[in-house]
Amino acid sequence: MRRLLGSTSAVSIILSLAILGPPVAAAGQPATDYSQLVVRFNPKRDPGKPAYTVADCFGIDHCLTILTEKLLQAGGNAGLIAGAKEERQPDVSGEESIYRFNAPEGESFCKAFLLKLSAAPSSGAFTPALKFSASRKAVLAAVRLPASEGAPPRAWFDGILILFSVRDAAFAESSCSLTETAHETACKGNCQSIGF
Repeated sequence: MRRLLGSTSAVSIILSLAILGPPVAAAGQPATDYSQLVVRFNPKRDPGKPAYTVADCFGIDHCLTILTEKLLQAGGNAGLIAGAKEERQPDVSGEESIYRFNAPEGESFCKAFLLKLSAAPSSGAFTPALKFSASRKAVLAAVRLPASEGAPPRAWFDGILILFSVRDAAFAESSCSLTETAHETACKGNCQSIGF
């Protein structure tokens, strides 16, 4: 907590503390049936530099502010960000890093948001490409970092994924936007916030 207070702005701290308490639930959805998962994913080709984590976001005012605002807009609880310590390692196949998330037992994903923080290079043939799909039971994010001849030595896609889930028994009464059929999108370079 001392590290967090020493490295974040007063505005960020006030925003985070102002919404401590039970998670925000959609109309007709009990708070006990609601949970959120915040994961940072950062596939990169950047020799000697490890991937960023959600915890790294706490030390950067701009990052923490964006994440807090996005959680509030989505109906999440920014007071729970500090508990977002789980970092997923991707399945890597050639140029592609694939992140898979399955809904917890007895739950369904309700909403999914992907917030792009940065990507490099930002244009041209070697720009990172993203494919993103989300359904009630599975979320998939695949990032391709082209690595053919002429590719720059450093490339990355830095994003934060926010997943909301509800107990299966409460799904029908919730205001969830995900369905059995996956919502899908793809973008290259100009990816911004994506929400399903």
